[in-house]
Amino acid sequence: MFHRRRQTDVDESVASFVERHYGAEVVDYLADPLLTGVYGGEASQLGVRAVLPRFAEMEATHGSLGRAMIATHKKIVKGTPARSLFTSVKMECSS
Repeated sequence: MFHRRRQTDVDESVASFVERHYGAEVVDYLADPLLTGVYGGEASQLGVRAVLPRFAEMEATHGSLGRAMIATHKKIVKGTPARSLFTSVKMECSS
C-alpha cells in the first residue's frame, strides 16, 4: 500500500502505473474501461504523465498514492484547498 518515492524521466503507461499501485484487476476492470471511454485508447497505450499528471506528481512527492491522499486530506481539514486530481484543457470560443 505504501510505496517509496519514485522519480523518473520515463513516462510509463497508465496500465503499468495502476498495476504497480493497485494490481492487474484494477487495470482490467476500472482503468482500461474508463480511459477507453474518455480517451478512446487502451491504458497500456496512454502515458501516465499525459493522462494522469497529478497522480505521477503525487507518486514523485509522496511515494504512494495512499500517502498523498492522506496529506491532501490533512490540507483540506486545515482549510487549504487541494488541487483537483483531474485536469482539462481550457477552451476559448471566439464569436
